[in-house]
Amino acid sequence: MNRKGFGLIELLIVIALVAVLAGGGFYVKNIQSQQSAVQTGLNAEKQAKQAVQQMNRQTQQEQGSLDRASAVATTTATGTHP
Repeated sequence: MNRKGFGLIELLIVIALVAVLAGGGFYVKNIQSQQSAVQTGLNAEKQAKQAVQQMNRQTQQEQGSLDRASAVATTTATGTHP
């Protein structure tokens, strides 16, 4: 028997293999996408922490300036040194 081409079973096997490989590729892509989203969230958290720390430093510096100005005003008004 001399056949040319592929039989039905052979074509079905090839299609099944391609489907399995494509499904694995989608799974890997999904994992990578989730990891990227997590990393983006971690970066946003880091930036937010840095912003809060900067605001706290500025607030402390401003509070220190107000305390010094208050001490100078008290000294000037009463004529005494703190």
